[in-house]
Amino acid sequence: MTYKSQRRLQVKIMLSLNKFSKRKISTLINFKKYFLIFISFFTFITALGIYYSIFNSADSDPKLILFFLLLGLISFLILFFSIINEVVRLFINIKKKTAGSILQKKIVGVFSAIAITPVLIVAIFAVIFFERGIQGWFSKRVSTALEKSAAIAENYTQELRKRVEGDVLFASLRLSQINEINYNNTANIDRIINSLALERNASELAIITSNGNILFASKNSFFLPRNISPAKIFSTRSNTDSPIVYLETDNNRINLITPIIGHIDLYLYFSRYLDPVIIYNLRSVQQAISDFNLAKKENAENRITFSMVFISVAILLLLLAIWLGINFANSISFPIAQLIEASDRVSKGNLEFKIKPKINKNNEIFKLISSFNKMIKQLFDQREDLVTANQQIDDRRRFTESILTGVKSGVLGVTGENKIFLVNKSALELLNIDASKLIGKTIYDTFPQIEGFIKENRATKIQYKEKQIDYFIKGKKNTFIIGVSFKNYRNLDSGYVITIENITEMIKIQRAAAWSDIAKRIAHEIKNPLTPIQLSADRLKHKYLKNIRDDKQTFINCIDTIIRQVSSIHRMVNDFSTFTKMPRPIFENIFINKLILSSISMLKLANKKILIKSKIDKEKNISLKADPNLIDQAFNNLAQNAINSINEKTTLFNDHKGEIIISLEIKKEFCILKMVDNGIGLPLNKEFLTEPYISRSKNGSGIGLAVVKKIMQDHNGNIELENNKNNKGAKVSLLFPLN
Repeated sequence: MTYKSQRRLQVKIMLSLNKFSKRKISTLINFKKYFLIFISFFTFITALGIYYSIFNSADSDPKLILFFLLLGLISFLILFFSIINEVVRLFINIKKKTAGSILQKKIVGVFSAIAITPVLIVAIFAVIFFERGIQGWFSKRVSTALEKSAAIAENYTQELRKRVEGDVLFASLRLSQINEINYNNTANIDRIINSLALERNASELAIITSNGNILFASKNSFFLPRNISPAKIFSTRSNTDSPIVYLETDNNRINLITPIIGHIDLYLYFSRYLDPVIIYNLRSVQQAISDFNLAKKENAENRITFSMVFISVAILLLLLAIWLGINFANSISFPIAQLIEASDRVSKGNLEFKIKPKINKNNEIFKLISSFNKMIKQLFDQREDLVTANQQIDDRRRFTESILTGVKSGVLGVTGENKIFLVNKSALELLNIDASKLIGKTIYDTFPQIEGFIKENRATKIQYKEKQIDYFIKGKKNTFIIGVSFKNYRNLDSGYVITIENITEMIKIQRAAAWSDIAKRIAHEIKNPLTPIQLSADRLKHKYLKNIRDDKQTFINCIDTIIRQVSSIHRMVNDFSTFTKMPRPIFENIFINKLILSSISMLKLANKKILIKSKIDKEKNISLKADPNLIDQAFNNLAQNAINSINEKTTLFNDHKGEIIISLEIKKEFCILKMVDNGIGLPLNKEFLTEPYISRSKNGSGIGLAVVKKIMQDHNGNIELENNKNNKGAKVSLLFPLN
């Protein structure tokens, strides 16, 4: 599958995902639309239910009314917050300056004004008519008529009570004239009670005791009270001045009780039927007056309720108008907003966007959107071709970079203006520099030594040539082979590639090998005549010393000089032999701290004039796998160099006190043996001190540090040389790997 087909497949997948997301958004919008329609209809039905349950139901159930009210409140709040959410989104879009938001705001404002204006007019006139109707209900004529009706009803009631009370008192007075009221005089008392009941128009007349026992009663007394206590009634009455107590009235009757004068513990019960029509009219007048007074008290509450109804209706109509306005605005501004959004996305580089108009195909906006989609399609195809070409170029570049990454030699890509534009990893490691400090810089800033070399190649039109240069990194000299290869030998100004190879170590190895071969030859050629020379000098001294009479001491000095120099040369030859015949290490597990402490003890005994300090913990064993003899040899070589350095400084400064500090520590994955002295220190070109036959001493062989380096290499370790602070002596570190 080519890159272009892969790219087209990716675009199709993205478009399908985009279609799916848009379909989900469209489904969500339609759901919200139908949901709001349902809530509006449900709110209207709930309002009708509330009206019917309150005003058109004979026996309204409070629970049913409360249920409809809560249902209406919930539906209204859902509708309210849903539309408020749409309004908030509209204002957010306006604040964000979303495409089409200004047009939406104007349409919603027009719809809101159209909806609220008639509502306000109707509300004003309704309030006026409501106030006038209320004033008519509670006018002075109505209240005066009700007050007079109440006065008439009260006068009639008082007149009725007086007549009944007169009849009761007359009957009580008549009965008080009887000497004894008991069962012995039953016939006479029954006759008198029936006569009084008929005479005074009493429906029931009875004589009862203080505890409620009925002694005598008139005929047709069917509703006499039971379980009453006249004594208790009179003891708890509120009006003590009146001898009559009214009992509870029921069944259109008036019931009274009064004591019979002259007869202790006897009471007269009197009951009379009233005309039902009169009772009904009296109660109607009282109910009308009570309703009028209650309505008068609730006048303010009714006004508030009426106002709240109108406000609720106005808010509901306003919300519906806003909702209709938003939907209408969306239907008009949505295609325009799509065009604006598409143009914005295209300007930002998104050519995969496609407008799907949901309007009539005969509409001019639909034709405009179709033309816009065609233009985007053409731009997208052209960009895909460019992307494909750039991708191929980029793949080639990555392939080249991957090759350069695996190359051990450093590679620099340089433009025709001599500016570096490409650096591989090996070059950064060789130069010990960050890529940001190379990219964009001229090659002459990094390698000023090759400026003339490059110009010469351009002048002579040589496509490839090499040059050896010395390059210093943090004061350390490195030897590089710089190769310059021009991309186009016909046009040498088009740019070139520089290769870098570090041959520092290779030169050192070659030099060491050469010196090793020279040392073998020197040791063989020099060692043979040294013994006869030394023997001849000894023979001359013993044989001719006694024959010399003049200047004998000069003869002795000359012979001793020959013997001493021969010994020195012999020792140097032995060092050469030792370097060329370094033994292979025999590894074993050792405690390096104990080995070094033993060597320090011998060192202190041999050099009492120098202060030798040990910072090695003899209790803390450090285990290494090493050759103890070679480690001891390396330590003694370092110690001898330190002693020689201190002695040279003591020669220069007689009051100098020599000091050597030896320490052993573990740092990360290495065991580090450090030896610090306060001698004359190291020379500036200290990186060459570990090469064979390099010595700062006149009598030195230059083998000591080379031997130490060889021993450390055999132990996979390293040696580090540096001067102390303020050039007060040298510090040598031997790094042994723990594993």
